[in-house]
Parts: sequence; C-alpha cells; structure tokens
Amino acid sequence: MSIQDVRPQKNVLLIAVRIFLFALLLIALCCLALVCFEISIVYNNTVNIEKRAHSGNVNSQRTLAYGYETGALANYSLGRIRRDHTKAVYWYEQAARQGDVKACLRLVTLYEQDNTDESNNRAVYWRNQAALLSSSDAKKSTASNKK
Repeated sequence: MSIQDVRPQKNVLLIAVRIFLFALLLIALCCLALVCFEISIVYNNTVNIEKRAHSGNVNSQRTLAYGYETGALANYSLGRIRRDHTKAVYWYEQAARQGDVKACLRLVTLYEQDNTDESNNRAVYWRNQAALLSSSDAKKSTASNKK
C-alpha cells in the first residue's frame, strides 16, 4: 500500500469524524434549548400560580400551598418555591376560607402533625369546617337531583 492510497482514507475518516462531532454538537444544542424552554414554561407557570393565588383563585391557592408543603414546585422553578410550613398553612387557610374542602382537610393533617393544644384546636376547627362544607355540598347536590 502506498502513501497515496492511505491519504484518501485518512481524509474520509477525518471528514466522517467532523460530521459526527458536528451532529453531536447540534443534538446537544437542541437538548439545551428544550431544557431552557421547559424551565421557562414551568417558571412562568409558577409565577402565574402565585399571581392567581394572590388574586383569590382557590385552585391556585391550594396548588401554591401544596408547593410550599412538599417543595414539589422547587424542582422546576429554580428554587423559587421551597418547603415552607408557615406559607403552606397560610395558603391552605386562604383556600379553606373560600370553601375549599380539600384545603380544610390538608389543614387538619398539618395541624395534627404539630401535636400542640393550639394546633389540635385548629385541627378540630378545620375538620368541622370541612364537614359543614361537605354537608352543604351534599345538600346542594341532593336538591339539584330532585329537580
């Protein structure tokens, strides 16, 4: 085999390696763009949840409370929402005061975990509120079924 035979093979191999590296670079850039886009969407969604919660949206209040309770939103929003028991209770109470039974029941659980006299009294209060709300929902449902 002569030197002239080896050179074309070397050039072809070099071109193939360059094409492969360029393709890898394109794939990496596309993945980076997707991750940035996803983070942006989730970050904006978290900001929107906060805005809606502050404006009185019950579902957003409960979602935000859950995010503070569990830290579930922290993974996606670059640490914007971290676990915070006090804020979780605050947002659950905001939703519960507007008649959200699920928020009442979460408050019962959170207050029972504290296991102090004051917390136990609050747990009883929210359990009673949940029962009242559930029974009024049941009455509304029964009344609408009779029509």
